[in-house]
Amino acid sequence: VATLIAAGLPLHAQQVIVQRGNQTQVVEPQRDNRPFLMRLFGWGEQQPAQPPPGARVIKVPPPGQQQRKTARPPAAVVKPQNPKNDDARVVLVIGDRLAADLGRGLDVAYADRPDVRIETKTVDEAGLAATGDMDWKAFLEKRLTDKPRPTAVVAMIGRADGRPIELPDRTVDFPSPDWETIYKARLNELTRVARERAVPLLWVGLVPVASQQATNDVTYIDGVIRDEAAEKGATSIDVW
Repeated sequence: VATLIAAGLPLHAQQVIVQRGNQTQVVEPQRDNRPFLMRLFGWGEQQPAQPPPGARVIKVPPPGQQQRKTARPPAAVVKPQNPKNDDARVVLVIGDRLAADLGRGLDVAYADRPDVRIETKTVDEAGLAATGDMDWKAFLEKRLTDKPRPTAVVAMIGRADGRPIELPDRTVDFPSPDWETIYKARLNELTRVARERAVPLLWVGLVPVASQQATNDVTYIDGVIRDEAAEKGATSIDVW
């Protein structure tokens, strides 16, 4: 019985191994003498070489392909969460949807630190332009008096703030000088609450998003936050 082993290509374009008993014969591929354009468009294609009578054709994938098909996917590495100390320092993360991802990232980064615990309080669309979803000043005033008191506050706010500010007597358009003045005042209220309780507050800058218009908005807001933090001596972290 003859066994023919192919390398996954047409028989006329590959080396062929024919085995009969203990004897092995290597058959070199037929030379393709067609002009380049005929080979490119498949004109006058040669008929594949026929295996010897009674030979069994075994298709072997190209090197590396077989390994990719049969190899097991790597098992997910689950990093055990070390238990936190009872007196672990609390880092409070506040903000919107982006801050939720920030909190998860910090939680992973400090997974091996039993002396640091990440606490996250976020509301997807809550910012400083509107206080209906969350009044961050009121929340921070209460949380910084509760036990255990955070030793640091990390804020990432502004993704949803590209909108007018509604006041009792008027609407302030975004963007505008009046809007910027009111927004900076609300930034300062949070900074003041943290400073009065001797808790450092770190402002994390905003990042680009999928929408070009939304990216333009957060770029403007990010600049307002960065400039105000620098003016008031607060810490601003640029993540661009």
